[in-house]
Amino acid sequence: MVEKRRNTARVKWRATVIRRLIFAIIAVACVASATHAMDSVSSEGTWPTSWPKELEGLRKQAISVVGGTDCRIHHEITFDQRDAFEAAWPFILALKSKGAPLIILRSPDPNMSRALESGVRVWPAVRSAPKSEVATPRNPNASNMRARWANCTFIELVVDGKVVDLNRISLPADTPIIDRRFDVKKRIDK
Repeated sequence: MVEKRRNTARVKWRATVIRRLIFAIIAVACVASATHAMDSVSSEGTWPTSWPKELEGLRKQAISVVGGTDCRIHHEITFDQRDAFEAAWPFILALKSKGAPLIILRSPDPNMSRALESGVRVWPAVRSAPKSEVATPRNPNASNMRARWANCTFIELVVDGKVVDLNRISLPADTPIIDRRFDVKKRIDK
């Protein structure tokens, strides 16, 4: 009888150890996957030197973010003066791929790593394509706007009406404009 109790206690102890080990493995896997999903944010814009030299002075007020499941990079440039934005706007537009959209968002836009009050997000193409190639959606049926246009460089413009004012800038005629300022849905990636 005593031997049977010892065997039962050992079986229960082993089962407890195995449960705890499985729980620890699952916890480590969850932490590792959550860490992988975090964004990497630079303290200034790290865009390529091939961008227009007129944007060089904006590096200190910008950040570059690498994140998401595909580790895609984008550059956020914040503006707090209308004159600075209007001077930079033609050079920012020059970054956009031919045929790529301009996505207009309402301020403040909290969709990414920080809430953007007024400024732009430049999403470089995942693959490089000749400048002459007209952008087409990578996956036209994708519900995620950023995934849909991943094969081209497109711009998100966060409008506040003071610094970034659509009445004071020109929008290119050959560009699809996607206006998300008044969407009921708050997130652009859905």
